[in-house]
Amino acid sequence: MCSDGRAGPLIQHFVGMIYMKMQDVKRLFVDANVQVAGKQIHAANIVAAMHVHGLKHLLTHNTADFSRFASFISVIPLEKTAGPAADVITSSAST
Repeated sequence: MCSDGRAGPLIQHFVGMIYMKMQDVKRLFVDANVQVAGKQIHAANIVAAMHVHGLKHLLTHNTADFSRFASFISVIPLEKTAGPAADVITSSAST
């Protein structure tokens, strides 16, 4: 940890670099003619963050919202599984 007062500017620089990289990725969406508006911006931010960190696969129940980003990531549907965990989810949802 920096005790000489450099931590604040270093953190600002780091956050600024990440912001700029994510803006570059969002421009890729525009160039690829991927329409993003309203609530869809949340999915776009997730995909942009994934791209920045080199992640290519997304496991989700919400495949519909991410299908527009198929040229950037692989969307893998998350399916319910049988077993104790599924029983807990079912019993919690029914109460």
